Amino acid sequence: MLRHYIIAIVFSLLLIPAIPASAEFYQYVDSKGITHFTDNISTIPTEYQSQLEQHEEIILLPEEDSDIDKLTSERKILLDKKEALNKKFETLAAEKKELENTKGDMKDEASVARYNDSIRAMNEKIKQYKAEEKRFKAEIERYNKLIEPLTTE
Repeated sequence: MLRHYIIAIVFSLLLIPAIPASAEFYQYVDSKGITHFTDNISTIPTEYQSQLEQHEEIILLPEEDSDIDKLTSERKILLDKKEALNKKFETLAAEKKELENTKGDMKDEASVARYNDSIRAMNEKIKQYKAEEKRFKAEIERYNKLIEPLTTE
């Protein structure tokens, strides 16, 4: 009889992790149009609390795990691209500042020509950066459309 109780207790303990947990999270959009999610309502700035949307935690079925893994992987790739773009922006800003600091050093036509060439090169880099940023924003929009069904239930 004791053996049956031990088996029942062990079996019950094994089932505890299978009990679904419930959690709420909140969504708001800031002044820049960025959607934020949090599970802690106290971290939301007061100016955005009037637009809060409360959501229940999304419970995923096992067959959806591979899709979620793909989305998680794609999210990491996008975050890496965002970090690279941020670094590129910082580099361009530093180059621009350095270029502005050399403006006063122009003493003859040759230095003016070098400065103008540097400006043209900087403008080309900025143009390339903006094109890259535009492609990145399109990727973000596509990703958001993919996850929208998961976040609106």
